Amino acid sequence: MPKIGMEPIRRKELINAVLWIIANKGFEDVTLDKVASRAGVSKGVVVYYFKNKEMLINESCKAFLVQFSSGMEALIKTNMDAHTILKVIGLTTIGNLEEAYELCAECPSNEGDLDYLDSFSLEERQSIIMQMFGRMVIYHHFRNILSEVYQNYLSVMASVFKAGLSDANSDLCQGFALQYMALLDGLLLYGIMELPVNRANEINRYLDLVFQRAVDESGHLNTARS
Repeated sequence: MPKIGMEPIRRKELINAVLWIIANKGFEDVTLDKVASRAGVSKGVVVYYFKNKEMLINESCKAFLVQFSSGMEALIKTNMDAHTILKVIGLTTIGNLEEAYELCAECPSNEGDLDYLDSFSLEERQSIIMQMFGRMVIYHHFRNILSEVYQNYLSVMASVFKAGLSDANSDLCQGFALQYMALLDGLLLYGIMELPVNRANEINRYLDLVFQRAVDESGHLNTARS
């Protein structure tokens, strides 16, 4: 039996080991033996917390992805306006961390969080995310995991748009959230491909377009600022 209080620490070590292997070697290199070696524990410890390889991969990827939603929820608790919150989310997604940190310098932290995003370089985070998308195509159960996380991501994102566009109906705010999520996923891919696109400018362009136009209940746009 593990020592009292060791479970969250050990789980974090194992999950970080899995994510490091995915980022630098790929999913096919994830084995219980390699995870144990990377984490500096016995294979028995790995099996104690995660019964098999699939559970290890699924729980690790979910923990990594959940950081996006938990980070958004932390931003909502600040006094920042919706436009700024969404900009921080966008800049963080594309890796413009210095500018994002400047915008949210007073963002509260939670000592209980497992900071998987901060444990890896931008290139490693991008590698993990893109490999997750590829795995989703082949493994249906993994697709369900991503779907669950993205549904929560969409709900939280829509609530931010609603907070900044009080005159807009919920369906329209969900549409804005969906468009923004798709934009960020696309910009992430463009960054990996090193296409000549100023991604920060595209984030600003989209948010300025949305927040400079108030929306009535019928879904028509007018030129008044909300």
